[in-house]
Amino acid sequence: MKPFIKPNSVKALGLSIRTQNALINAEIFTLQNLLNCSKNDLKKVRHFGAKSIAEIEEMLAAKGLELQKEPNKYWQKLPAHDLDYFHLQIKNILIDMENTIKRHNT
Repeated sequence: MKPFIKPNSVKALGLSIRTQNALINAEIFTLQNLLNCSKNDLKKVRHFGAKSIAEIEEMLAAKGLELQKEPNKYWQKLPAHDLDYFHLQIKNILIDMENTIKRHNT
């Protein structure tokens, strides 16, 4: 039995496994996330080269869509080390929330 894949997931776009994995590792999970990116944004993604970008542009063109013309300002402001810090902060908040729920349930 095949696992359920959400229709707007990058896994449902018919991209190569390598391109899918690079997008997911860059936290680009949906078509909408992808449409918010420019070519320059995608060039910053680890393991993402001209072939992957061409594959994405071809897939989007077939759907009558295209990447953004201007780089996403959010990506420009958060280099990788800032993203790591951001993820750590979110993880700590979630742990605090989980502990609070546990305390209230006991």
